[in-house]
Amino acid sequence: MMTSKAKFYITTSIPYANAKPHLGHAMEFVQADTLARWHRQRGEDVLLQIGTDEHGQKLYEAAQQAGIEPLTFVNEMSESFIKIAKDLQVNYDQFVRTTDTHHKEAAQKLWQACEKDIYKGTYTGLYCVACERYYTEKDSVEGFCPIHPNRMLEELSLESYFLKLAPYQERLIKVLEGAEYNVFPEFRRNEILSFLRSNKLEDLSISRPKNQLEWGVEVPGDDSHVMYVWFDALANYITSLGYPDGADFQKWWPADLHIVGKDINRFHSVYWPIMLMSAGVALPKALYVHGFINAPGGLKMSKSLGNVIEPYDIIDKYGVDAFRYYLLRYIPHDADGEFGAERFHATYTSDLVNNLGNLVQRVASMTVRYCEGQYEPDTEVAIPQESPLQHAAFDHALQNIWKVLDDLNESIEQSQPWQLVKSDPAATRKLLTQWIHEIVRVSVQLQPFLPETASKIQRTFADGKVDTEIGILFPRVESES
Repeated sequence: MMTSKAKFYITTSIPYANAKPHLGHAMEFVQADTLARWHRQRGEDVLLQIGTDEHGQKLYEAAQQAGIEPLTFVNEMSESFIKIAKDLQVNYDQFVRTTDTHHKEAAQKLWQACEKDIYKGTYTGLYCVACERYYTEKDSVEGFCPIHPNRMLEELSLESYFLKLAPYQERLIKVLEGAEYNVFPEFRRNEILSFLRSNKLEDLSISRPKNQLEWGVEVPGDDSHVMYVWFDALANYITSLGYPDGADFQKWWPADLHIVGKDINRFHSVYWPIMLMSAGVALPKALYVHGFINAPGGLKMSKSLGNVIEPYDIIDKYGVDAFRYYLLRYIPHDADGEFGAERFHATYTSDLVNNLGNLVQRVASMTVRYCEGQYEPDTEVAIPQESPLQHAAFDHALQNIWKVLDDLNESIEQSQPWQLVKSDPAATRKLLTQWIHEIVRVSVQLQPFLPETASKIQRTFADGKVDTEIGILFPRVESES
């Protein structure tokens, strides 16, 4: 009797395509890819979706500044995200663009499904173009945006369509209190619950007049308005599946996990589930909310401060897996983290060159020298079913792996096979075989994190013979300092 495989549908937030990818985008792509690879490793049927958000005022202005048409601009930006995803070894299954015809048509169907809760009115409030959202007076920081402290909030009064939120507030609280929509880390869920318990939800503005913004998805039945970019963008998680009637929608929805940054937690913890409730669509199962990447000292990365690190500055010098390793190991899964060139170089040298790389090279070379490159292969290398990855704790998972590597290196120093082989070649062969088996097991655990490195290790130790042609895993790199 055939049994169907468990499914796992995972998404990133779709980056806003007004500029090229930065470290935060790279981290989210790598996080999602790591989880997708781990679930595939466990034998599950996985769908990983990434994409780009390509409508809205901020993007329209960026295209104008570049002196090109919005579609030409977003085509170029979208390609830059496709490129970095591939360069980061992100094994995605779908790339959604909100300018795709099928997306726009499905977003309009979602709007129609919510129409009982939609009405036209006038909105007056403080607006941040960079966030594409309104803020209350108490949210502002002396008139400036809380997310973009250099941008003054603009007071706008516009005709708008609104989505009623209050009718769903109590239901949403119960959803978040239970297990129906698991927002984690726990303190991120508590932040949203605190907000919901202490504030009556105001209706959400979900459109802009076309005379204010042409670049967007038209409101069905009213071509004088385009959808507010967030209504349009959030819909991507189901439009890509052929909502409402597509076979993929029936197979994959609800999503098993959304991955987003902390700055858009409210959109995914409040507005997105209410949109789905209004439309009569099942809620996603879980939301993982990560922090920001800052410069050393906790400073925000800024071109004006000259502390921005471009992903390719690191990738081109140290390699993809080294870059992935730092993002997953040293950016905490439940807090903001820091990324600096000096610290990156130090951890590259200590963790990857001296620890993992040197370990593999030493064991391989000693096996060649003392055992003619031969060893008894391990016929049962199990796939770990339990891991901190169940909670997106990438840093904890890698800490556990590196503890094993530390122990292996310590075992070599204590055993001193270069001395032992003189008196007991059989014991030396046994030790080397044990170490190889452990290294291969480690490589299996590393596969979701560092796929290229894990593959090289497994090719080095395959079928009972050491392959010396694979080369050094992590070559030494000179520090610029």
